[in-house]
Amino acid sequence: MDESIIELSTSQASGLPSDFFQVAQMLPGDQEVVSVGLRASVAEALSLMRENDYSQLPVVLGNRVFGVFSYRSLAAGLASGAIDGNPLESPVSDLLADLAFVRLRDDLHDLLPFLQRDDAVLVGDEDRLMGVIMTADVTTFLWEVTEPFVLVRDIELAVRKLMTSACASREHLEGCIRNSARPRKGGVFPTLLEELSLGELVKVLVHEQNYARHFRSAFGGNSRYVEGQLEPIVRIRNEIFHFVDRLGSSDRQTLLSARRWIQRKADVMEAAA
Repeated sequence: MDESIIELSTSQASGLPSDFFQVAQMLPGDQEVVSVGLRASVAEALSLMRENDYSQLPVVLGNRVFGVFSYRSLAAGLASGAIDGNPLESPVSDLLADLAFVRLRDDLHDLLPFLQRDDAVLVGDEDRLMGVIMTADVTTFLWEVTEPFVLVRDIELAVRKLMTSACASREHLEGCIRNSARPRKGGVFPTLLEELSLGELVKVLVHEQNYARHFRSAFGGNSRYVEGQLEPIVRIRNEIFHFVDRLGSSDRQTLLSARRWIQRKADVMEAAA
């Protein structure tokens, strides 16, 4: 697909700033539009679909799109008796289905109802097809966007749970918080881990006295190692919750590694309980 099309699509359009999710961001950048001619046979279309691992193909004559041929439209045609004779020899023009067209600059929310209904949309218009977006494409995109938030959530909640479980009483936990956390407005100290930022949570955890008395058994003998695991998460959390940029592969691996580490700690504590 033309790179200039993607760049154009992410600029301001229809009053929406480019930071809003738009259709162009869902379209795989390496996608090559594969279509089949209006007079092609079902056998030819199925061969192309198997070759490219597609579930449907746009059906065209020249540059104009007349609809799509899909496994679903084939099944519907067979069930309705629309095909006479050998189905493989029938023209795909007898088995067309309609998919909605969306524009590159359309908002993500505009295409979701169509995906829920048809599992795919066409990008462009009848005279200029730019691509096909499947539900799987949107799912992949949204997971890439949301995965960092899910990983940070898992890590932070697991740290809180381990710290709470490691303290014999609520009073002990409140004492740990007072040893490290700063008082709030009016000189009042927080009493719950949920009141702390992740950075404050880590400071309470690795505080020398707190760690030696309460948290060593749950998190391991080396508080510096624990701090080294969690400090990068504090930075990453701050960046993603301020929407600074898309997460890089290195930071993603850091999150995944920290999540695996804290999951093992949680599993050990649960098994020992």
